[in-house]
Formats: sequence, structure tokens, C-alpha cells
Amino acid sequence: MATFAVIVVALVAAIVSYAHIYSLARHLGQPKPLAILLPLSVDGAVGAASASLLSAARSGKHGAPVVTKLMLAAGVLATLAANAYSGTGHGIPGMAVAMWPGIAFVGSTEVALSMTRVAARARVKAEARARSTASVARSKARRIARANPAISNAALARRTGLSPEKAKQIKAGLVTPDPAYPIPKVLNLCMTGTQLWNVMQGAHAMYPAWPSNLTEDQHDLVASFLDNVHDWMDVGGMEGSYTVGRDAAKHLSEQIKEINEAGLFVGARRRHCLLTGGVGDPSQWAVFDIQIEPIRKGRLSGHRLARSMSYVSRKSQSLPSTHRSVASFPLM
Repeated sequence: MATFAVIVVALVAAIVSYAHIYSLARHLGQPKPLAILLPLSVDGAVGAASASLLSAARSGKHGAPVVTKLMLAAGVLATLAANAYSGTGHGIPGMAVAMWPGIAFVGSTEVALSMTRVAARARVKAEARARSTASVARSKARRIARANPAISNAALARRTGLSPEKAKQIKAGLVTPDPAYPIPKVLNLCMTGTQLWNVMQGAHAMYPAWPSNLTEDQHDLVASFLDNVHDWMDVGGMEGSYTVGRDAAKHLSEQIKEINEAGLFVGARRRHCLLTGGVGDPSQWAVFDIQIEPIRKGRLSGHRLARSMSYVSRKSQSLPSTHRSVASFPLM
């Protein structure tokens, strides 16, 4: 409502000021076309300079170019002088009345500028508070994720007020590959729980992957298996005893056998990473990838099977003859 009132006052003042300057130009012998354009050049200079100041105010900038201020001052003086001269025939009262439209126009412009500056300052402060809040939330998320790297993205988002996607980015940014340990280019074929346990033992996080075209029974089997792997990883990280490793290998072997009988392979690899984001130096952080793939003759999801013998297992004799020599397979 206040903005509308300011616009109305400025519009009325501009019309009256235009009439005064036009009449003065005609009285001084200016041709009609020039007399029509002259008020536009005077009040237009004020309007253009005011628009520039409004733009600077909206963007939160302090001040404006010197040329803009000089143009505004010249326009204001010109419109006040022209309006005052048009009322000289009626003495000082006439000059005062004639000057009023110019004063109202300039005053309305300044009111609009003040309103815009206040709104701009409020917006800038709100944006600064939002950036500060987000920065504090990100710092808090890094501290929490470093202290508890196993925390889920959703839980981290709830505790910090960040979006799950932002929480995921922060967690990913804390763990970086350790340059001292090259990342294996293939997944080791795991036919026993012992083989899988040797890869996952002491790891702090797991990154599972499986095909999307599994049957419902295979999905249920894979989901149960991965949940079991994650549970054994947590138990092994807390206790790390020989008994835990033996029990884990036994239970994992049983499930791997079921996975194989369902026509699926289990592959895993260990990656050495560094946990960053803290005050001190980065610390060692082991993770492992585990991938489930269907057994296919000579191929695995479009990739030729690697024939490396690094993990040949006696259990592989239970597989179809076309897969007995398979020891590892490439990553997807």
C-alpha cells in the first residue's frame, strides 16, 4: 500500500512538473516539438538517476557511481528552477506552489529509495544468517560423520538440519582414496565366508551393488545376505576376536552357498582410504566393495571374466564347469 501511494504521488508530481516545464519552454519561444521533449529530458534525467539508485539499493550495494549522483542533482535543480520560474508571475507564493510538484517528485523518489534500501538490507542480513546457519550445520555434520562414519545419510540430515543429499556429499567428502594403496581393478571372487571375511575384516564401511533384474527370490536372498554381512562387519569392528571371525566365516559360507545355488556370484575388494575433515592428520580408513552378479557362461554382465588365479577356491568345483577357473571379475 505504501509503495502504491508513493507511485501515485510521484506520477501526479511528474505530470504537473511536465506541464510547468512545457509551458515555460513555449513562453520562452521554443518550438512545440522541442517544448514537448524538454520536460522529458529534465524529469527523465531524475528518473534515470533514481532508477540507477534503486537498482543499487535492491542489490544491497552501498552508494552509486558519482555520475549518477551528479545527474540526479542536476536534474533536481533543473526541475525545481523550471517549476519555480513558471510561478514568478504570482510572486513568492506562486513560486512556492509551482515548485511543489518538483519537491514532491524528488521526495517520493527518495521515499521509494529508502523503502528499497531497508528491504535490501533485510534481505542481505537474512542471506548472511542463512549462510552462517548452513556453514554451522555443515561443520557439525563433518564432526558427527568423522566421529561416527557409519551413521546413515538420513540420520545425519536429521541431526544437522541438512538435506539427505547434502549429508551424503559431506560424508563422501570425508573419505578419500589413500594414494599409498592402489585401488584394485577387479573384485575377488569369494566362494567361502573365510575369503569374504579376509576382505571385510576391520573395514569401517561397505558399498554393496547388485543387478536390478534379479527375481523376487534372488532379491530377498541378496538383501538378507547383505544385511548379514553388514552386521558381521559391525560386530567385527567392535570385538575383532578370532572367535568372531570364525563364527562370521561359518555363517557367511552358508549364505554364500545359497547365493551360488541361486545362480549368483559374490565378489569383493578392499580399499584403503583416508578419513579427513578433522583437526589432526588424516587417519587410515578401510572400506570394502561387495558386488553380486549372476553366473553366466564365460561372461559377467557383458564383461569377460578375468582368469587370474589369485583366489582359486576348492569350493569352485561345485560350480558349473564353465566357471571353475574363474577367480575374479572386473568391476561394472
